[in-house]
Amino acid sequence: MWRTPPPVGEGPWPVVKPRDRRFFRDALEVLYPESIVEFGSWEGASALAWASQANETGISVDIYCVDTWLGSPEHWQNLLPNTEWGQERLRIVNGEPGVFDTFKQAIDLTGHSDRIAPLRATTECGTSFLLQHGVRPDLVYVDADHSYPAVRRDLALASSLLSDRGLLTGDDWHHEPIQRAVMRHAVQHRLDILTDKDQDVFILVPKSSGEQMRQAWLDRGYVMESIPKIAASQLRNVALHVRRSQRP
Repeated sequence: MWRTPPPVGEGPWPVVKPRDRRFFRDALEVLYPESIVEFGSWEGASALAWASQANETGISVDIYCVDTWLGSPEHWQNLLPNTEWGQERLRIVNGEPGVFDTFKQAIDLTGHSDRIAPLRATTECGTSFLLQHGVRPDLVYVDADHSYPAVRRDLALASSLLSDRGLLTGDDWHHEPIQRAVMRHAVQHRLDILTDKDQDVFILVPKSSGEQMRQAWLDRGYVMESIPKIAASQLRNVALHVRRSQRP
């Protein structure tokens, strides 16, 4: 029996590059935010995208990254080895994940440490801390735990943080638990759901006061999602899964 878990993910540090997605530039140009909060930053690809696009567009923005940097169940179970979700990306040494070191190195090497402030905490604790210190972001980007209960919780926490003109956005719209959580939040708070053509990101715009904001996104090629159609599609998927499970 080993008293200390064996090291995992030794060797050269992963090369972290800004996430290549048009959404980051679009969000900056539509909103001109003074501050952004990320729920879930992992190795820093999305934080680098915000910072690099801010440099290119000349927009001054502070980026707060809230994450535990402990990894997800997918990482610990090693369900997808040799990918971004593989156990080796945890870089475990003496039982301690080293992802936070990966994040810090990526930020330092790209020269964005003046824009990006990490906050190593759960989303609940991070939200409380930011509120105490008067941080009211103009955009919150939700990309932490992808389970339905966690996304529901994070959407509520993010809403409590937003400035009066703030916008709630997030990643992995194609993931079914995220769609369910976002739909429920949108119905509860009377929000329209917009997504990009690749079904990667979601954007929540108030129905009552967001016409100009909504149109700005539509003009950039984003599309309005129909909640009844999404719900019907999910019901079909559930029925298909049940039928498959009942086959001999």
